[in-house]
Amino acid sequence: GFAPNVPNAPDAPNALARLLPELAGAADDGRVISAERLAWAAHRQLVHACAGGLRLLVVDDLHLADAESLALLLPWIGDADVAGLAWGLAAREADLPAAAQRWAAKADGLVRLCLPELPPAALAALLQAVRWPAADVGAWSEALYRHAGGNPFFVVAPLAECLERWPLQEAHAAGQTLPAPDQALPVPQPVGELLARKLARLSPQALRLARDSVLEGE
Repeated sequence: GFAPNVPNAPDAPNALARLLPELAGAADDGRVISAERLAWAAHRQLVHACAGGLRLLVVDDLHLADAESLALLLPWIGDADVAGLAWGLAAREADLPAAAQRWAAKADGLVRLCLPELPPAALAALLQAVRWPAADVGAWSEALYRHAGGNPFFVVAPLAECLERWPLQEAHAAGQTLPAPDQALPVPQPVGELLARKLARLSPQALRLARDSVLEGE
């Protein structure tokens, strides 16, 4: 559903049951459902949720949306039927599809909030806030900054990978502390996949230039 404690719109669950697991018990006669009916049902459910009290809808990772999803979603923003609904769209702007970029360039009332990079001092505060079990938090924050360049996504992902190796609760319970990282921090699979997708977009000449730059940097 779109909001807690908001009943489903009449007739909408029948069409949406194949997309939303929580509606799996809805009646489904097995007929093929057209894209138009799915779009109608989703919009009806959204309008119904707004009437039931939904005031904010956040869409994460908009840069990963395909053309069909954008064609469905973007016209809803500013739709008179959901005029009281506020939207939050989270995305990596450099990776936004062309359709989303064109929409953002023309959208009225769009407020952009760009996340700044996290400097070492902010990374140290983050590690202290999560009670990172390290004797030298400063060394870890410097290593994270070198590893991620202050990019929040590339900071959180390696920490999550580290947490799988060194659970915080067990470390605190045993009174253990982590030494300063003496080697490269792990690159989690999602980060590796993201980098692979970015590299795949490069022309052979650009990819060769990127490789040469890395070698020069080393």
